Amino acid sequence: MASPFIDLSRQQATTVRLGIQSDEGNGILAGTEFRGPADAPLFWFVHGFQSERMGNKAVSLLEEAKRRGWSFISFDFRGHGESSTTLPGCPEHPLAGLCHSSLISDMNAIAGHLDTWHTGPRVLIGSSMGGYASAWHAALHPKKVQGLVLVAPAWRFGNTILGRVEKSAPGAGKKWKETGWHDYLGGTSTTRLPWRLVEEAAAHPHTMLARRLGCPVRVLHAMDDEVIDYLESVEALKLLSANAELLITKTGGHRLIGYLDKVARMAVDLASTD
Repeated sequence: MASPFIDLSRQQATTVRLGIQSDEGNGILAGTEFRGPADAPLFWFVHGFQSERMGNKAVSLLEEAKRRGWSFISFDFRGHGESSTTLPGCPEHPLAGLCHSSLISDMNAIAGHLDTWHTGPRVLIGSSMGGYASAWHAALHPKKVQGLVLVAPAWRFGNTILGRVEKSAPGAGKKWKETGWHDYLGGTSTTRLPWRLVEEAAAHPHTMLARRLGCPVRVLHAMDDEVIDYLESVEALKLLSANAELLITKTGGHRLIGYLDKVARMAVDLASTD
């Protein structure tokens, strides 16, 4: 049962830095954390590709958690925000090691940190790439996640990137495979990505992911999403467990900024379920 309502709205969140060890070397994950009672629900916001931990969605969820006396965390993935690069000693290419394995390693490190102080229910709210990472974390650790809210989730993250690369320039995908690298023009800057991103995506298909999810799932997707086709979420819904719902909006684009209150309400509802 959730802890009683405690208004902690005047308290401040803190910055956390976690050490992480991986096959590629050591690194740092930078995060924002707000601690309510240890057994209270927790919102874990997981950001998208080339984004950062404290965007509009995260701020909205933090304020909702504070108002209810619950907890909140959000961390920059390696290669994003204030965290270290995905490949140590490669500052000019912060995402040169980005792949399924790096995302899962970061999620596991954050979960390990949570285990040192949080004992209550956890709801993960993942946006785009963060939806992919959140869903895989829940699939791999079903006893640790009470529910998932996925906002315009990148069910096929690595394949989505490959598709955008091939659409931008014929033959670019083949060249990427041959050289092992691609300089990807994202929304804010050009960043080098490894072919390993695509290889590991092929080994972790969206169909496998959807079938392995057992926790309650709430998905929000817009028909005018310019990055990820909303029909991917329709397809995933057919494979998800019985306790899954998909809300399709006519407008909102990929970011769905106009639906912050709806996202928070979905998270509250999942956190409040006994």
